[in-house]
Amino acid sequence: MEKQQPVWFHNATVYTPGGVLHGGRLLVRGMSQFLASHGTRAFLATTDTDERRKLAGVVQGIVRAAERGTAGAECAGFHLEGPFLNPVRCGAQNPADMRPISKDELDEYLALAGDLFRLITLAPEYEGNAEYIDYLVGKGVTVSIGHSDAE
Repeated sequence: MEKQQPVWFHNATVYTPGGVLHGGRLLVRGMSQFLASHGTRAFLATTDTDERRKLAGVVQGIVRAAERGTAGAECAGFHLEGPFLNPVRCGAQNPADMRPISKDELDEYLALAGDLFRLITLAPEYEGNAEYIDYLVGKGVTVSIGHSDAE
């Protein structure tokens, strides 16, 4: 009888139990261990919509954790879910912190994270966000449409 190989999962969107990732290394390490215990091999730590300054801090924390390594599932980078979403479709995200994309803000996250900025969710119809899709793809970021009111 042939020995079966283990099945490994790669999870592209992971929130902390409270729904908000604050980016601390211990928090990412804990997520890593929890996910590995359930068969996940790699994950993208997912941010929540917040103020620019706070998001920059979260990105820095994720990058530090990813660079230092984790004891369980690999933190392969981060998923920026918001703040470039349509407030009409905010879901559990805070609509007060949603805003249109600015190149300056994107460049800040790209500078902080480099190739660890793996995925972004945005609403393309919201105040010119679609103009930045090619720019993001050119920087190696996968663009996902979400929290959108596009028809």
